[in-house]
Formats: sequence, structure tokens, C-alpha cells
Amino acid sequence: MTVSLVFNELSLRSPAPDLHTARTWMTEFVTALRAAVEHDVVVLRMRESFGNLLLSPNYPVHAWFHDKRVSREEQEFVLTYQTRYPYIRPYDEDLLEDQDFQSGKLLFEGRFEGKNAEGLGYAFLLNGLALSFVSESCWDTPWLSLECETIVSDSNEIETAQEVLHHVSRSQHVAEDHSVWIEERIRDGVRTGFDLLRVAEERYPRMLFCSGARKQIERLSESSTNLPRVRDRLFELGRITEGWERGDFNYRQIRNASDESQSTISEYGELRTFVCPDGERRLFSWHLKGLPFMWRIHICAHNEERNVLIGYVGKHLPTVRNPT
Repeated sequence: MTVSLVFNELSLRSPAPDLHTARTWMTEFVTALRAAVEHDVVVLRMRESFGNLLLSPNYPVHAWFHDKRVSREEQEFVLTYQTRYPYIRPYDEDLLEDQDFQSGKLLFEGRFEGKNAEGLGYAFLLNGLALSFVSESCWDTPWLSLECETIVSDSNEIETAQEVLHHVSRSQHVAEDHSVWIEERIRDGVRTGFDLLRVAEERYPRMLFCSGARKQIERLSESSTNLPRVRDRLFELGRITEGWERGDFNYRQIRNASDESQSTISEYGELRTFVCPDGERRLFSWHLKGLPFMWRIHICAHNEERNVLIGYVGKHLPTVRNPT
């Protein structure tokens, strides 16, 4: 499973005040890019041509390539990257035929500090690694919090959630904070839903899949934009199940998960009741969020056997607030 770098255009919302600062920003950017490439992250997605990005007034990136005060080694690395890896591309150039993605992104907006954040939004939708210039202190971090707004189709209500993004602006962010995540994504061989089920069952035996959820995961193809995020959420849950040693399962230790309201269970509980591997029908009211296009993963803990069952993976189910 590949990992994409996704450029954060907001990191150049305020150009550098002078050429020295612009050169320093570019040095950090190149160093971070080099670290990502060394970890086999080579696809760089952005909105504009790389050469036209404005580092400071009257000093775009293409001028940096001809700046005699810049390290020639840095310049050659970026030039080589552009020619060796034909992977600098618009955010979703290779997803134009993916109708689910194209229709879903129209209902989605990512916001950072109240401003539209196109690149960070794509980083969330593609489960990529956001890449920024160290132009402000807010970008000097391996993690970013993104406000995600999704319009619920039919009802037109807006669902808002805070999501945490993997982010780099310095080389150490790659090596010290994200190298394990990147390696797992690339090396675990998960390229389809079938692969995901195989790896999940081998790695996390306490996580069991109902037949319906199994079929839903199997339908995730290599091109499915939800596959990487479903993988991460399931593996995060799997790690929690492996640490479950005594007592009833604590759902609240799961990041970005919630229980359905009693009114929703009363009205739509049957839609959340699934046949489990042991043949019993159980209510799956708890669900994992943090998935693009309002997908949910419904779960149910079997405390007697100390297993967590996966009952549903797909678009959000009807609620009292959003019945469609």
C-alpha cells in the first residue's frame, strides 16, 4: 500500500519576508522530502506546479533552482526527484474516474484555523502524509488537527469532526514520528480488502469479523480511497484488543468512537444488529469514526470470550437526526 505526500498550501499563505528566510525554508523542505523518499514515500500531490510556488515576493521555486547562493546538491536533488520520480501530480489526478471519491469530496471540506485547507483535506481523504514548509510555528509539528466538515446527503446537515493528520515539515518528523506507520503501510502487503482481512486476522486474533462486514471489506479494491483509512482504524482497534487482559471491554479507550443514542437504537436498532460468527445476533451500537465520506465501523465486544466483533463497515447508518 503506497503512501502519498500531500502538500499543504497554507504553509505558504504568508511568503517569507526575505530571501535568506526563503532559502532556509526551502532547505528544510528539501530535507523533509529527502527523508520521505528514503522511506519510500515518493508520490507528491499538490495543486500548483512546483516551480510556480512563491517562496517570497518575486522569488518562486523555479528562481531558487538558479540561485547561486543555494546548495547545488539541494537543487540537484529536487531536479532529480522531478525527473526520476514522475510523481509530482495534482491532488487527485489519478482518481478522476473514481465516482465515489469525486462525488464524496464535493460534500467534504477540511479547515485549519477557520480557513479552507485544500491540501490538508486531501491528506485526510487519501490518508496521506501532509507536507509543509516550516514557515510558521503551527507547521513545526509531526501532527496536525484538521476540522473536517461533511454534508450529510439528503438532509444537508453538516457533520463536524476533528481529525489528526500525519504531518512533516522537518526530516526528524519522518524518522522519529512516522517511520513505523509508513513501513507498516508499505510492507504489510495490504492492497485489497482480501489482504486486509488476512493480515488483520493473522495479527489480531481477538478481532473477529461477521459475515456481512467480511463481504464489505472484501469489496474494497486496490483503488479504494477508504481502504487505507479502514486499515488504520482496524489495526488501531486490534492493538487495543491485544492489551485487553481483564474485565469488560472499555470502549472509551478507542480514539474517535461513540455509542448511538438511545433514541436511535429504539428507532433503528435492527439495522445495527448483525449475525456474529457464533450464530448469535448482537446489537452493534458502538462505532469508529474518522473515515472519509462518513463511513463507520460498527463493533461489539464479546466480554465472555474477550473478543471484539466487527459487524459493519460502510456508509453511516440512519439515525434519528439523519434518517436517510
